[in-house]
Parts: sequence; structure tokens; C-alpha cells
Amino acid sequence: MAKKEAKKSVTIYDFLREMTIEKFIDTFCSIYDYDTGEMEPVIPWPKQRELCRLIDGTRKLFWPKARQVGGSLIAGFLAVKVAISEPNSDIYIISKTEDDAKYFLKDKVKAALEALPKVEGLDWGKWQAWLDRIEFSNGSTITSITTSEDAGRGRSAVRLIIMDEAGAIEHARQIWKSASPAIEKHPRGQMVVISNSKNGSWFNMMLKKIDEGKTLGIDLFFMNVWTDPKRDANWKKREITQYDNDVDFYTEYPETIEHMFLKREGYVYPTFQSKEGGPHVNAFDPDWGLRLFYLYDHGFEHYAVFSIGLYDPYKDHIYFVDELFMYQKDISEISGEILHKVEEWEGMGMPSMAWKKIADSAIFAKHGQKQVSELLKLYTGIQFTKSYKWNEQASTDMLRTRFTQNKITIHPRCHMSIGQTRDLLYDKNGKPMDKNNDFTDLARYLCSELKQEDPPLKPKKRKPYERRQGYGKDHFYKESSSDELDLGALHDWQQY
Repeated sequence: MAKKEAKKSVTIYDFLREMTIEKFIDTFCSIYDYDTGEMEPVIPWPKQRELCRLIDGTRKLFWPKARQVGGSLIAGFLAVKVAISEPNSDIYIISKTEDDAKYFLKDKVKAALEALPKVEGLDWGKWQAWLDRIEFSNGSTITSITTSEDAGRGRSAVRLIIMDEAGAIEHARQIWKSASPAIEKHPRGQMVVISNSKNGSWFNMMLKKIDEGKTLGIDLFFMNVWTDPKRDANWKKREITQYDNDVDFYTEYPETIEHMFLKREGYVYPTFQSKEGGPHVNAFDPDWGLRLFYLYDHGFEHYAVFSIGLYDPYKDHIYFVDELFMYQKDISEISGEILHKVEEWEGMGMPSMAWKKIADSAIFAKHGQKQVSELLKLYTGIQFTKSYKWNEQASTDMLRTRFTQNKITIHPRCHMSIGQTRDLLYDKNGKPMDKNNDFTDLARYLCSELKQEDPPLKPKKRKPYERRQGYGKDHFYKESSSDELDLGALHDWQQY
């Protein structure tokens, strides 16, 4: 007599694991809508749905994309789904800097967690604001890690690694090499590499090989500018006028893979006019009622540069008043020249307190027993703060836009600053040359600082699943046509 086969127990983890990422997003995920000020259900665009279906069956995925097409958002949802559905999963987020990785964790993953509906007996995980990870009661963790060369090395079996903005990651090649074995060891291991176009980067070089069919075992999914269905010919016609050349537009919003490899050529700031009396170089009397700032780059291999300027917040206009370019001088000599310059201007009415004192982040690294920033404070009394850095391309665009809009005036006495801005060229990889760019780097840092905006309003506390349209009981119980999701019944997984 044949034995009756025992009914296999199905857990919530089995149920969620078998759910595709597309269905998981349809069923559970919401996002803050800045227009309504509320959490709204995520309804993926057609191209995003194609991506979701590919993710379910891939081990290694290269994911080139245009700006603002929801790529990082989908990656954040993927991290959450893996963590809650597969106990004891190790998930790592790698970005350009540790701060960027933590921002991805907080902005994408934490937001996804907070938007999930509450189900009795199910732990969605908890964000620890003071940690660089999210921990789950099922043993899973989502961790942001630094971009050191050995990131990912030494980990036995990793379920998921997400490299966000890989084109800007300094050690991307080494990370890929060291992390791949950990992904291969896990039976469901996945590695996702996401980025916009970054000429000369490891990402772009690998992308070219994959696109030409020279690699095996790596899938490719391109999210072009038209991924967002709200974009059309009129949008493009309007948007492209905001760029001073077509290459800049197409590298930011590529329509084809070929657009990812376009290179900028010629002058970095072609609209800058160096002639005195023009829109950018002109004599002026400093208005000390405006906001005073100091900029400093120590120039370990280049000039040490100190700039004095004023910012008019009402006209959003920057005025560069004076400069110091110092070459092959020690810190005491540099400090002496800075003090002399400051005292000279204070004698002409300049306030003794500056609104912002921004320096390149390199001076905050230790060189010997003290940081350069500590020595500068000791010798000059000026406490610099670390520059806020967007990626180089973005901050270069900010500075170029200011020149285009005539929102920067440089006094003719700043002849070195004028010459560096006028003569800066792109290199063969389409990036600004790292030579005679000391002043423009400082100007970029200032633009990045000014670009920072107040954080968005905190989302209203509400149950996002109550607003979900078309993904209700019928998703789980086919005979029902109710539009409301009966979450109270979802803990009874045995019926599936």
C-alpha cells in the first residue's frame, strides 16, 4: 500500500521567493510622489517591466542607463525583496564613496522598506540611522561598503551585490574581480552594475566589450532616454536647448548604446569670455554686505591656490575678488601669504568672518603627524570645511551653466584664474584635463556647495497599500474582484 505523501509546508519566505520582482513591486512597493505629497503605488513603466523580467533569470547584469529613468529605484526594491524572502542573505551596496553608498541605502532601500504594508508576523527589517546596514530578523543584511580595492573579497558566498554609478567608482575593476567569486559560490548569487555614461571609465570599457559580444555570462539591459513614457519630441526639443552642445545632452540622455561612448572635445568652458569688460571678466568694487567666502586647494602636485570671493544670494551671482597661486612652498610660507592677503583686504573693509571656508578634501587626510587643515588653522586661524563634491561631470556642468547665464564675474586682477578657465581642455577620454585646473576645481566645489537644497518634506504617515489600484485580493484569490489588499489574511501561506 503506497504511503500518502505528506503535504509540504509552505512558508512566507517560500511564497515571497517564488514571487517575481515585477509582481513584488506591483503588490507591495510604493514611492513618495512630490506632486501629491503622498506615498503612491509604484506602477512600473513598460521598459522597467522588461528589466524586472530579466533580473529574475540573470546572475551578472550590466545596466547602462539615461538619467532619471528609475534604475536605482528598481535596484533598491530588488535588494529589499531578496532580504525579506531569502533568510541569511548578504547584500552589499557599493557606490562612488561611502557616503554615496549610505545615501543609496537610506534614499532607496529605507524608503522602500517604510512604504511596505504591515503584515502581522512579518518583519520587513529596520533602518539603523547610526549604522551602515539594515538588519532583518531572518538573518539577512543589506550593507553599504567602501570602494576599496578588496571590497567583496574574503566573503564566502554573497547573494547580491549592487554597484551603483559604477562609472564613477575608483576601484571598479578590482571590485568586480574580487567580488565575482563570492557571487559564483552562492547558488542564486547576483551582481548588478548600474551607471550613466562615464568616458574612460572601467564601466564604459566593459560595456563596449559586452555590446560587441566579446564577453560570456554577462547580460546587458539598456535603459534609454525614452524609458520614461512622459518624454517625447517636445521634451527633447526643450531639454536640449539647456546644453551648450549636443554631446553633453546625448551622454546624459542616450537614445542608443552608441551615445554612451560620445566624447566631449575642445574647451571645457567654451562660453567663458576672458576679455576684460565682457560678461565674465570685469572690474568691480567689492560689496562687503554680500556673503564672503574663501576657497583653498593645497596643490600637493600643482599650485596651492587661495581665492577670495563674494556671493549674492538674491541674484545668485558669484564674484571672485582676488587670488593667490603658490608653487613649491611649504605650509608655513603658504600660511604667511594667506594671512598677508586677508589682512590686506581687511584693511579695506573686508569682514573678519567668512560665510564659507571651503577646501579640497585632500587637506583633511593625514600627512605626517597632523592634517594640513589642522596646520592651516594653527598658522592662519582659518578653519576650512571639506568641499561637497558632486561627480566631476555634474559640477563641471554647473560651472559651465553659470558662465552661460553670466552669473560669475572675475576681477581682472585674478589673471591666473582667468587663464586656467579660458584654456582648460578635454582629454582623449572626454574628461577635463587634470592640469592647470586648480581654480576651476575650486569654482566647481563652490557651485556644488551652492547647489545643495533643503531636504524634501517628510512623507505623510499613511498606509500606502490603501491607495493601490488594481492589485488587491484578486492577486492572491483569483475569484475575488476586490481592489483592496486583504493583508490580514496574507499570513496564512498554507493555502498557496
